[in-house]
Amino acid sequence: MYRISTLFVALLSCSIFSKAQSLLPELKSETELVKRDLVETKALLDNSEVESPVFVLGVARTYYKLDEYKLAAKYYLKVINESICSPLDYKALAISLRQVGSYALANDFYLEYIRSRGVSPFNSLWTRKAASDNPYVRISEKTTTNYNIVYGSINTNGDASLNVDGGTVTANMGCNTFNNQTALIFPADEFLNVGSFSKLSDDHFVYSYRTENDFYALFEVERKNGKWSKPQQIDLGETSANYAFPLYANNYLYFASTKAGGYGGYDLYRCFWDGKRFESPKNLGDYVNTDKNEILPSTIDGQFSFASNGWPGAGGYDVYISTWNFDRLITLEYPFNSEANDYLVVSENRDMATVLKEKDDKINLNLIRVEYDYSRTMTGTVLGPTNEPVTSARVAVTQVGKKQGVALQTSKDGEFTILLPDSASNWNIEVYKPGYVTTKMLVNLNTLGANPLIVPLSEVNKQEPEPVFIVNTPSRSVIPAKPEETEGSIDSSANNGEVFNEVGDLPGNSYYIIYASARSYQQAYSFWSKFVKQNPTAEILTDESKGIYRVGLYAGTSHGEAMTHYRKAKKKQSTVWILRPDML
Repeated sequence: MYRISTLFVALLSCSIFSKAQSLLPELKSETELVKRDLVETKALLDNSEVESPVFVLGVARTYYKLDEYKLAAKYYLKVINESICSPLDYKALAISLRQVGSYALANDFYLEYIRSRGVSPFNSLWTRKAASDNPYVRISEKTTTNYNIVYGSINTNGDASLNVDGGTVTANMGCNTFNNQTALIFPADEFLNVGSFSKLSDDHFVYSYRTENDFYALFEVERKNGKWSKPQQIDLGETSANYAFPLYANNYLYFASTKAGGYGGYDLYRCFWDGKRFESPKNLGDYVNTDKNEILPSTIDGQFSFASNGWPGAGGYDVYISTWNFDRLITLEYPFNSEANDYLVVSENRDMATVLKEKDDKINLNLIRVEYDYSRTMTGTVLGPTNEPVTSARVAVTQVGKKQGVALQTSKDGEFTILLPDSASNWNIEVYKPGYVTTKMLVNLNTLGANPLIVPLSEVNKQEPEPVFIVNTPSRSVIPAKPEETEGSIDSSANNGEVFNEVGDLPGNSYYIIYASARSYQQAYSFWSKFVKQNPTAEILTDESKGIYRVGLYAGTSHGEAMTHYRKAKKKQSTVWILRPDML
């Protein structure tokens, strides 16, 4: 093994919890004990410049304990190939990577963890929340309680032991029910020190209580003839450890503890109860316990369950189910496990459950439903201009009001088939293929009925390309006008000797600065399409009688305005010239 500084040994041997975890009283107690060390640790990590593999690994493990997954992944990736890393480091890196969204790499390191151990307690790797990505699945969630704290356990007979707003309650639980509540007033000096509890029998209870030395311990108490007996602390071996979250099931008392010799922060233990005394506790093993926290033992439909933030899950604490031999784990799928802290599940069927989860800094019961839309089949055919089938056309189908839809391609017969949820009637259809004009239509499935949808496509008008021939000087068929620099007069001479009648500054007559002439409209358009990017008001002037197309800018209705534009244009292109009104 390797050595870590004394400070790190102390830090890694205790539990460090995030703000979200501190809402549970038992965890809050542990947090308060290490708060000063937590501050010192962060300062050490932030200011340290030591890069030895042993130290970097210690930094990674500490950030992982702090739930600082982004920083944990950063430091783990620097040393994960070193021989000092254990299989638990592979798992820690996998969880850290998943928390920051690197799913593929997280799976790779979790597979490495499985290979290192030789076996895995899971029958499959974790998956992304597939239910939310399915367009035919709708998830609804409703908070059914409004308390500051609700937590506890589900007993084997199906009822619940809950601590609600500082009060203890037993109740019948179901997905839609929280009834027949019975308030229990344990004989405690300060009731807020009471944590979770469980029933040994109808009048015999075990509960966790925060003692004077700031540790949680387990006490048993009985109610006889309407009166409570004096609570008796249960001796579980180590007085300087926390004992919390009791559950009595099948003659065993299950609980979570921070006692030495465990695998992480809080581990799950059990001890046999013969009706009078509790035997020595035994750890449930590393198929249940991890290097982080396992808490809240409970039952789901008669199976053992618990909450953990040390196994692959959807995020934070998630609920897991184990065999009573503790040799196999099942993780509940999304949405019953979510990115929030999920602590306890009351399950009646696979499509609905009440989950005790943390939201908005409170822990409450949330009713979650998974509803599946019935679907109907829509078929269609895409036809070209002569009713020929159009193959490999892209068909996009989107529900009205939604941004995302489903895309598919037509078959060799131009046909397509798609399943659509029955809950929506109006759909936008968009069909596209290169060489065809895109067709868009709105389809009502109720109106369409069982009839196939026929989508017509028309071809894009084709034009024969002409050789590009741009004349950057005036064409031979246009007399280049070069007016005098003096405003108010025009030189009537031209290069070929022809004389033009002076039109003058008549209102409504337009002057243009010509930048290019071409022998066809397409040639002129080719020049214009580039020219217009810098000159948004550029026009193409057509003289069909002479077969000339000119690209120019409007220069006003007077010779003076034209000369002003001409002088500016001349500085950019020496071959520009003025097209006078009498030449239009």
